[in-house]
Amino acid sequence: MKKLFLLFMFLFAFVLTINAQILLETQFSGPLGSGARAMGMGGAFIAIADDATATTWNPGGLGQIENVEITAVGSHYSFSRHDPAVSQVYYFAGASYRSGSSNSYDLLGITVPIRPLPETDFKLVLQYSYQRFIDFNLKSGTNAIPFQNVFFHPETGHRIMEFGYIYNDEEFEGGLDGHSIGVGMSLTSWLNLGVTANFWTNGFSGSTYIEAYFTGEDLVTGKRYEGFLQEVHINEGNFRGTSFNLGALINVTDSFNIGLVYKGDFTFTDEDKHGNKKGEVHYPRSVGLGAAYRPIDNLTLAVDYTTTEWSEGKAIYGGEEKFFPRQDLEYTTNAEFPSEMQHDTSQWRFGAEYVFISDDLLIPLRCGAYFDKQYFADANDNIPVYLGLTAGAGIVWEGFVIDMAVVHVSGEFQAEYTASTQADFNYTKVIASIIYRF
Repeated sequence: MKKLFLLFMFLFAFVLTINAQILLETQFSGPLGSGARAMGMGGAFIAIADDATATTWNPGGLGQIENVEITAVGSHYSFSRHDPAVSQVYYFAGASYRSGSSNSYDLLGITVPIRPLPETDFKLVLQYSYQRFIDFNLKSGTNAIPFQNVFFHPETGHRIMEFGYIYNDEEFEGGLDGHSIGVGMSLTSWLNLGVTANFWTNGFSGSTYIEAYFTGEDLVTGKRYEGFLQEVHINEGNFRGTSFNLGALINVTDSFNIGLVYKGDFTFTDEDKHGNKKGEVHYPRSVGLGAAYRPIDNLTLAVDYTTTEWSEGKAIYGGEEKFFPRQDLEYTTNAEFPSEMQHDTSQWRFGAEYVFISDDLLIPLRCGAYFDKQYFADANDNIPVYLGLTAGAGIVWEGFVIDMAVVHVSGEFQAEYTASTQADFNYTKVIASIIYRF
């Protein structure tokens, strides 16, 4: 029993090491906004924001909408992560490769402009949408990872060597969803203001399946044994909270816009399936500034800068303050001080859109890039910066606007001190949007 207990403890720690960042990487390594047009332009959309997805980028842009719109956005996501072998004095773990994918809706909404004072520039735009803020749909798995571990057995006083291999699969479903109510106002020909109230709901459920085969040997007596371990860990959460986004869009000239957005910090509760509170999460605020310039009528260039106070994010469970978004993060240099384990982030986003114009058809082509500073420091105390490259295209025909975009993000970091090379992470997301304008 003690042998199995020691093995279990080792495998449990090992699984945390190889999996601690998976959900984070799938959700937080990119701009939190919706829509194929915006993402085709690298997410540089704060100073454009002229469709229903403005609620996720800059609600001040809602005031630009002239027609009733119905909007639907969906996406497919896939990722891969490679970690090199790790070798210490009494411990070895082989290289691991994890991959996974998911499908999700991103936004369903309706937008209605109203002109209560027809003789003025004033316009009121109302918008409702059901959004998936953070997607937890995920199916992923690893290769068979070889390991070898030497430890001291307290009962025999001998050193024991265990070696074998381990792999695990994860399957989760759900997401952090929300009902969003947005109000945009066009106050003058050059000033648009907006606010969005987000009522967060839903949650996630899923399991992690672990399987290991191993052989043990007493290094003093030479006695050998074999074993097999299976573990299933089930996890779930249901979230409730309210947040607000404020935005402004200023038409400095006919060809130059400036946008500002503030997404307020807030707290949401984590409940079990019976509605009992398990804990709460404090989500940080962010501030963004964007500019868009049209040197000619069918070309738009845009740049955004956003900063998020991830150092202020935290989770409280059982009366204890935990690391946010996950406590078991491996990229840490000082486990005793969680405030030093996470950092404020920033993103620079750049995008361009060129529109081919015919008599009854518009065909926009888009490209973009963004630099996404992560909130964690790696094992060398460096903060990784992921690179995102994007491309997109669309068709505008009569009342239909159909857009698609592809986003590819990559990054490297030192996940373990004794790893031979850096770990690398890649993900690709395909986004489709359809808007119908009455």
